[in-house]
Amino acid sequence: MYKAVDLKNGSIKKLLNHYLYSSVIGMVIKSVHIVLDGIFLGNKIGAKALAAVNIVLPVFAFFYGCGNDDRCRKLYVDFYKIRRRKT
Repeated sequence: MYKAVDLKNGSIKKLLNHYLYSSVIGMVIKSVHIVLDGIFLGNKIGAKALAAVNIVLPVFAFFYGCGNDDRCRKLYVDFYKIRRRKT
C-alpha cells in the first residue's frame, strides 16, 4: 500500500520531492480537466454552459484546496442544505 512519510527524521530533499511531485501532478490533471470541459461545453452546449463552469470553478477550487478539513466539510454541507431549501 502506501509507505508512511516520516516528517521529523526524513531527508528534506526527499520530503520536498514527495510533496512537490504529488502537487504538480494533481494540478496538471486538474488543468487538463478544465481545458477539456471548456472545449466540450463551449462547442457542444454553448456559451452559457461555459460561463456557468467558470463561475463555479473558484468554489470548486476552494473546496479542493481545503481537502479533509472538518470546517470546510461543514461549510460545504451547509451550503448544499441551503441550496436544497431554495429549490
